Amino acid sequence: MFRINSNLSGTLVASLNRATASATSSIERISTGLRINRAADDPAGLGVSTKLRSLISALGQANTNAATATSLTQTADSGLESISSILTALDELAVEAADTTIDASTRSGIASEADALISEIDRISAATTFGGTSLLAASSNLTFFIGDGTAGSNDEISLTLPNAAASQFIDGVTSTNLATTGNTAVVTSLDLGITSVSLQRSSVGAVQNRLEAIQTDIGTRILNLQGADSAIRDADIAFEASAIVRAQILTQTSVFGIAQLARLNQNVLALFPTGASRRTA
Repeated sequence: MFRINSNLSGTLVASLNRATASATSSIERISTGLRINRAADDPAGLGVSTKLRSLISALGQANTNAATATSLTQTADSGLESISSILTALDELAVEAADTTIDASTRSGIASEADALISEIDRISAATTFGGTSLLAASSNLTFFIGDGTAGSNDEISLTLPNAAASQFIDGVTSTNLATTGNTAVVTSLDLGITSVSLQRSSVGAVQNRLEAIQTDIGTRILNLQGADSAIRDADIAFEASAIVRAQILTQTSVFGIAQLARLNQNVLALFPTGASRRTA
């Protein structure tokens, strides 16, 4: 059935508008690299993405905290390692002094060296600091916050550091009694001191290993969360490019259809004599 009145032109214009809007949206997504440029693009997706980014930020700070704590444990262990080496050197001097064949001059030299080494332990104990915090000058309990703040997460790691002054490991040992014969008690005290420092280093090392494992785990979690966020928020460039091509085809088709419809309307009007409207009037 042939109709004079038709909504085809309106349909074509609506199709043209949709194609133009689609192309504009795809061009924006390609230019920004984002599928969600405003809340209206995907309200639910934006909400999920926002939560993911908040968690990623919290984990990033936790990773920074863990890295800082790792550096602290390395500093403490370095100080304890130096003290352990000094205790070993003192033990060697004590064993040397136990030999009754050495002369007084040598024994005096041993005493002087021992005195310097004992003073060095105290110096290291006082000088081992991290970020202005003394680590070995007095016993301390440190707590590192390494969680993301979510319920049920294990957010804290504790570390106890010793007072590493010489008197704490070799109580009663002096350069004088170390350099004398029959110093069995001194040797025993030094051996106990070496063992004590070794145990402290093991404790610090265990915390350090845990912190390094946590950093690895946090890094993996961040990568996974970033991937999930990207899947929600980022644009699929290939898809948007094909959408632009499709929109261009629809635009051209709509424009062609509108032009053809206008031409058809002109042809229909040409079928009626010019004076027909006058006679009707």
